[in-house]
Amino acid sequence: MPMCHGDPNVFDRERFNGHDLVVVGCIAYSALTLSIWEWLINIEFEVEFLTSSSSRLMKLVYGTSRYLGIIIQLLNTRFVATMRNVYCPPPDMCSRWFALQLSVTFVLMFNFEGLLMAHVYALYDKSFAVGSFLSVAMVTKVISIGVLAVLIAKDVIFETVSCVVQMLPPTALAVCALELAGAVMIVGLTLYRYSTTMVQNRGRPIPLLKLVLRDGLVSFALISGLYLAIVIDTKTTGEVCRIILPLTNAIASISTTRIIRNLRKFPVPNERMGEVDDLQLTSVMMTRSSESELP
Repeated sequence: MPMCHGDPNVFDRERFNGHDLVVVGCIAYSALTLSIWEWLINIEFEVEFLTSSSSRLMKLVYGTSRYLGIIIQLLNTRFVATMRNVYCPPPDMCSRWFALQLSVTFVLMFNFEGLLMAHVYALYDKSFAVGSFLSVAMVTKVISIGVLAVLIAKDVIFETVSCVVQMLPPTALAVCALELAGAVMIVGLTLYRYSTTMVQNRGRPIPLLKLVLRDGLVSFALISGLYLAIVIDTKTTGEVCRIILPLTNAIASISTTRIIRNLRKFPVPNERMGEVDDLQLTSVMMTRSSESELP
């Protein structure tokens, strides 16, 4: 009979009923399927964008978000499948795997939030004050979450018979709070810009601003919903922590690439898609849309 590192004399058959791994496995395969499906339906745009865009930064953000997101989902499904045949894995193996997923989440969320912050900066006509505020907020948030992520990876608790996460440490709540604060900040700035622009244009909507607002609200509603679920879950069943990383990775990866695609597909007369980056596109389209709406 296999022995576990939690108790050298007891194998917890009641806990190891397969339910936890089934749930984790379903989420893993669902996240992988969604990521690959999203890649396939956008492959034509992707090839055109990656070959024609002159912005190396945007191509790096897009490529990293897309392919790192797919790769981590592939690795996750492989790891979950392996866990079905491995009883009582070494704690170090579980910790290393969790740390890898957490590192990828950090990168994907950095791309996602950085992209939306860049759009907010452009919507405010590249204001120095707004740019400085966003830069300080981003640097502070990255450093804080980086430190907290190390503590989370060190203190996370796994089930005794598998690498399924049983409980996240209290530091995870601090990360959730920072992510939710970032979401409120970006959406708040976008909403404020939307309302002031609507007033300036006598209630006539600007299509680009509606697009940026929609993408920001939908994406951050999904991300914030996950983090809010963790906060609530720590007080109840404690099950969301088992599936949070693959879900966050999938949403962050898909949201980033979708936002870039939606902006690039926004019709702008006399502009070729590959000639300017997203920041310039946002500024150009805001100016032209504003001018076209005025009598």
